[in-house]
Order: sequence, then C-alpha cells, then structure tokens
Amino acid sequence: MEKKYFKNIIISFAVIFILSIILHRTLINDAAMNWTCLLFAVLILIYRTRIGKVKGIIVFFIAIFLALIMFGMREISKEVCIVSMGLYTFIFFLKSLMRKYFEEIETFEKQLEEKQRERVAIEKSYWEEETQHKIVAGETKKITQLYGTLKEMNKLTLDSMAEVIGETVMKIVRYSFSASLEEVRCILLLKKETDFYIAYSFGYEEKLLRVGQMKTVSEILRYINDNKDLMIVEERQTSGVLEYSGIGSKSVLYQPLYVGDKLRGVLMISSNKNNIFNEKQIGDVRILASQAALALEKVYLYEEIAHLSITDSLTGLYVHRYFQEKLESEIGRSAKDNKEISVIMSDIDFFKKVNDVYGHAAGDYVLKTIGLILKINTTSTETIARYGGEEFVIVLPETDKTHAIARAEMIRKTVEDFNFKFNGTDIKITLSLGVATLPVDAMTRRELIGRADQAMYVAKLSGRNRVETAGFLY
Repeated sequence: MEKKYFKNIIISFAVIFILSIILHRTLINDAAMNWTCLLFAVLILIYRTRIGKVKGIIVFFIAIFLALIMFGMREISKEVCIVSMGLYTFIFFLKSLMRKYFEEIETFEKQLEEKQRERVAIEKSYWEEETQHKIVAGETKKITQLYGTLKEMNKLTLDSMAEVIGETVMKIVRYSFSASLEEVRCILLLKKETDFYIAYSFGYEEKLLRVGQMKTVSEILRYINDNKDLMIVEERQTSGVLEYSGIGSKSVLYQPLYVGDKLRGVLMISSNKNNIFNEKQIGDVRILASQAALALEKVYLYEEIAHLSITDSLTGLYVHRYFQEKLESEIGRSAKDNKEISVIMSDIDFFKKVNDVYGHAAGDYVLKTIGLILKINTTSTETIARYGGEEFVIVLPETDKTHAIARAEMIRKTVEDFNFKFNGTDIKITLSLGVATLPVDAMTRRELIGRADQAMYVAKLSGRNRVETAGFLY
C-alpha cells in the first residue's frame, strides 16, 4: 500500500483522539454527543479521501469547530472512540482497496458518455445525409417526370432537357460536394443528329466556350473514347482553348450518357481542388446519369418522330406544311428586324421523261441527289423543302434579291455539271429556278411564294436550265 494511505490512517486516529480529549462536556445528553462525534469521524474520513489534502484539512477544522460549539467540553465515551476509530479505519481501507475499481467505473462512464455523444453525432450526420440524398433523388426524378410534362406542352427538346440536367447537377454540387458551387464547373455535351455540341455549362466564360466549342468537344470526347463508365482524372492540366476557358483542372469527372449502345452525351464536372469526389457524390452522379439516359432516350425518340412528321421520306428535306410554317415565322422575324427575305423555287426539267425512259427508281435517285446538292449549297439558317413532285423551295432569311439570284445560279450550275448516273447510265439533269424577295416583290407569304413560282415558270418557258426573277414580271 502506498505511503499516503498510512499517513491518512495516522491522521484519522489523531482526529478521534483529539475529539475524545477536547470534547469532554456538552449542553445535551452524552448519547447525542457520542453519536454526533461518530458521524463527524465518518464525514471527515469520507470528505478527506474525496477532496484531497488541502480541502480535507479545511473540513477537519470545520468539524472540530462545530463540535466545540455544540457540545461544549463534555467527555466522549471510550466506546465511541473505539467504534469511531474502527469504523473510520474500515471505511478507509475499503475505499483504498476499491479506489481502483471506482476509477475504472468513472473512466468507463466517461467513455460511455463520449460514445453516446459520438452516436448522437453520427445519427445526426446520417439523417442530414439521408435528407440531402432524398433531395438529390427528388431532383433527378424530375428529369423523367419532365418527359410527360413537356410532351403535353409540345416542348420536349434536347435543349430543355439539358437545362434540367444542368440545374440538377448544380443542386447535387450544392448539397453533396465539399467544394462550393463557385469552385465547381460543368459542361454537358449532347448529340444532335451527327455532331456533339455544348448543350449546357456553368463556371466557364460562355464567349470562350462558344469560340472554342469544336476543340472543347473534341478533347472531352478524346478522354471518353470508348469508355462507358464514370471516370475520374486527378491532377489534369489541359492546354489551348480549354486552359484559357478555365477547363484546366485538378479533379475532373467524366460521366458518359449512353442510350442503348449509342453515346448520346457526356457530363463533365471539374474543380481546381484536389480529390473533391467521394463515394456519395459519385453515386449521386451515377443516379443522375441513369435517369438522364432514360429521359434522353425518350427525347431522341420524340424528336425522331417529330422530325419524321415534317420530313420527306425520300429526300430527307422538309415537307410542304413545315415550309409554309417556317416561311411565315421567318417573314415575321424579318419584318421585326427590318430585313429582306428571299425564296428560290426550282423544278427539275423534263422529269417526267426521266421516269418514262429510265424508270421510277431512276426518278427517285434523281430526287435524292438533287436534295443532297441543295443541302450542300445552303446553310443551317436556310430552310429547304420538297414543295411537291419534282419541285423544291429554299427560304433565305436576311438575303436581298442580288444575293438570292447569285445563290440560285450557283445551284443551277452545280446541278448542270453533276454527273447523274443510274445503273451505269448517264442522265442529264437541269433545273429551272425562280427568285422572289419580300418586301421588294411581295408583301405577304402567299404573294412571295406566288411570285417565285411565276418566275420559275418564266424560266421554263424561256428555255429551261436558267434563273428568272420576279422583278421581270412587272
């Protein structure tokens, strides 16, 4: 046993001995005094072993002082002294022997309290993450719900879907990522017809992305290659347009968007912070990708159906109905911007003879080839349609008569020089074209079409394979 325990024993005997000598008189009966002195002895022992040396001495003197006041100087019986010393010594040894166990219990209780606090903190963190996960899951479900809503509104397009996917990415970043929204950037590529384009982005300078769009798309697709799963690249530095547009990053996540076996898009999330992607964030992006792929499949199907409804099955050009609607829309826009708009009407010369001599299959070949030539010789802002039979029409927004005539002449010359060959047989094909411009030649859609049609027939009556303008009809 340690020395301090023997020291406490000696002090305990001294306390009882001094009480037995000093407290020899009392103002009350001897029994009350004896039991009170016994209680003092026990209290002194308990408090001394619990509160340390200094505070124990203070308690000792307080006990002596109270005893003197209460009992005067009456004698304490020898039996009380013996019982007090025995009880005092028993309690002291008991507490000394049990001290280690008490300390272990106290340590265990502290550990238990700490574990309880950790459990509460973990439960709180779990519910917070569960709440965030529900928010993210709810946002991703909106993508699939969007199909029905937009279909009813007749506005189901790739651009509207890209907007929803981009906004969902922003919410995933806000709720799940350790980096702030300002530290994270995103580019969403989608495929339209044969080419990919940047459908949505945030965190980049739009002007620089627009200027370097082809290079940006090319580099993102180069990293994806044939990979179908999510891919993370750390410590990546790009060059050229990607670097000065801010795409150069330390952490980059690529998530391909496949519809069946076809790559329809790529989601790229990047940051200048290292290792920002954890398992939860990767899981959220995968959920978004799976939902987006399902929604995109419906969008592409919807757009394909919509495209087929306005496209001629033989030539791939727009049908007559769509041409009329598009022309009306372009006339309204031209009037608002105070711009001219021109129409080129064309007809294949002697097309009935082609069908009669070479067969209808040859006629179909000629129609397809003419459609292809017209596509090659027009821009994306211009509309080409099969007007009916062997007639074609082109809408040229923001184009005056001089430039429209030049374009018609170029098309005429291209067709004249083209070597039409069907089943090894050469077929000579030429076009007669008429040009009309609004507001120079007409004031309404119907008048504009009529003037171009009249000019085309003048070209036919004048020997075919030529361009005529409505101005000569006045």
